Amino acid sequence: MKELSLGEIIGKAEPLEYSFQLNGAEDVRKGDFVVAQHALQGLVLCRVRNVIKQAEKHPDSAGEKIINTVASVSVIGSKDSRGLLKPPKTAFSPGDLVWKADAQFIAHTLGLSGDEEKGLYLGCVDGYSSLKVLLDPEKLLTKHLAVLAVSGSGKSYCVGVILEEMLEKKFAVVVIDPHGEYASLRDANDDEREKALMSRFGIEPHGFAAVKEYGVGTGVNRLLLSDRALKSRELADMLGTKLNNAQLGCLYEAIRIARKDNPEYSLADISGALEKQDGSIKWPVLSAIEELTESGILSQNPTPLEELVVPGQATIVNLKGANALTQQIIVTRLLDDLFAARKFNRVPPFFLVVEEAHTFTPERSFGEVASSAVMRTIASEGRKFGLGLCVVTQRPARIDKNVLSQCNTQIVLRMRNPNDLKAIGASMERFDSLMEEELKSLPVGTSIVSGEAVEVNLVVEVRPRKTKHGGKAALSAAQQPVVVTPSSLRERKAKLLLDRSEVEKTGLKIHALLWHPFWVLSAPSGDLLLDAVYAKFCEQKLNEIVTYKPFADLKALDSNELLVLSKIFQKGEVYSSETSTLAKEVGLDRKIVDGALDELTDKAWLAKHDLGNLKAFTPAPKMQRLRVIDAEGDEAKAETIPRSKFAVSPEQVAETMELLRSFTGVQLVHLPIYIAMDSEGKARVIRAYA
Repeated sequence: MKELSLGEIIGKAEPLEYSFQLNGAEDVRKGDFVVAQHALQGLVLCRVRNVIKQAEKHPDSAGEKIINTVASVSVIGSKDSRGLLKPPKTAFSPGDLVWKADAQFIAHTLGLSGDEEKGLYLGCVDGYSSLKVLLDPEKLLTKHLAVLAVSGSGKSYCVGVILEEMLEKKFAVVVIDPHGEYASLRDANDDEREKALMSRFGIEPHGFAAVKEYGVGTGVNRLLLSDRALKSRELADMLGTKLNNAQLGCLYEAIRIARKDNPEYSLADISGALEKQDGSIKWPVLSAIEELTESGILSQNPTPLEELVVPGQATIVNLKGANALTQQIIVTRLLDDLFAARKFNRVPPFFLVVEEAHTFTPERSFGEVASSAVMRTIASEGRKFGLGLCVVTQRPARIDKNVLSQCNTQIVLRMRNPNDLKAIGASMERFDSLMEEELKSLPVGTSIVSGEAVEVNLVVEVRPRKTKHGGKAALSAAQQPVVVTPSSLRERKAKLLLDRSEVEKTGLKIHALLWHPFWVLSAPSGDLLLDAVYAKFCEQKLNEIVTYKPFADLKALDSNELLVLSKIFQKGEVYSSETSTLAKEVGLDRKIVDGALDELTDKAWLAKHDLGNLKAFTPAPKMQRLRVIDAEGDEAKAETIPRSKFAVSPEQVAETMELLRSFTGVQLVHLPIYIAMDSEGKARVIRAYA
């Protein structure tokens, strides 16, 4: 028997780990399964954690050395008479033999012999192509799933494999798709390299006809959500701006009156009730409601929910092109409606996939967003009603810990950020330092599956997709700059919402009321104001507009600094631990990016925040979303400063959009401002538009 073994146990042996010295008969790799004889439990399945070679003196020859190979092992266990996996409670003995595990024993011990007609075929155990990994769909529907990985490691590809399996098993699927990646489920995979791999996994290319895509604002299937009977808190969350207590009081009162007149009141009814209220407190609320109305998302004739949730159909909610606020509004209202419909059995059980989940349910230290509450509700209560949740994110540290903890199965691909690894460790079973190192070095397309859906943590080679992968196309499209020409610039005039008397009550002396022109540059993280007359970047404070930096300073930046600044305008913030990823995204060396961050901080384009072991970089001119109501009547006719007096022309704005490609939109807005003087003789620019 010893001649057929891999080796024998040496040194210190414990119930859950030991080391064995190879006898040289054959190689053993990290991750291989082996079997050891235990005194009480018989044959026990184990997994090789590491393999090292060490030189030792030859016992019979002075000066000569021999090379020994030693493998360290983690013990998994064996099945008892009831079919339950049990690890041993007593130690193995030095000298016990270790053998290579055969596929049948591995499958039996790990419970991999599932029903292929019912299970979701994710791929094969890494290094064992005959061992298929089948996930139980009922456990995903009732216990939730998290797919976690850095960008480019195969996260969306893996989700695509799961969706293919869901469609084949006739489950209803709804996908929140911020980047427009998943409509490619319609098309059979035509990638020649991937097609060559399919025979090893026993699959063939195949597209799915039952994939229905809904777009925002345009498209054949335009998604429209109900504007009826919005609750006070629900509407307040959807407005995307934090209302103070007085403004919330105005909103609650308006909804109370609207409900009294019509139980199925609309958004227009709420606006009508607000307009009848006295005082100026109502105007910021009306401004936010008008912006919500103009988004065109809410309608009195919404898309029927029964069309969205259909067994055997994947409904793709494509949010590509919508700004962050619009995406929040859509997800909040849609998930509220879908959850209510499922609770009352108006739609069948379904599987909900939320891509970029950290943007829809961020960890509370990063701030609440409109969709945070409904995401937490679905995570905690959805399983009771047959609503399965799959959160997909590249930033586990930034997703709400309550949501992540409710996902009892995790599929984790390559991950390197220390904070993200810490978040994964808090939610994943049997996570240790060796697994952390393994996650850092996983090849693209290889995952660790942990939790409810598997008996033990498994390293899985994800199978090729049967359908086209939309991720590559979506990424290249997202990297294309938005071309802006002077003729495409939209011009608006904002309504005066702050009465002169309200300003004078504060002790300020007003010298003039102007409708002053600002170029408003929009990025995913917010809006940047550029004074069109005085050529200065400005920042919106609580009650004022303050100048920040001269426009000319932008052209003083070198090309590397512009690339880094543009990316941070897009993201809103970047941590010092993310600079390697940032370097890859902008195509620069890590040291060049580090230098650019320091230069941009010294030049006051970026603010650096000390977070202990980490530093955070954010745009120094704070990015806020501009909210205005368009002027009407006499205000609309009031004089504005002509373009002949502008110091920043439309052509210069277009050039700026080329330099800072993170900005995806621009408009010229004439904002009402009071030029006032305080008691110390200092000039102040007071916001009168919100």
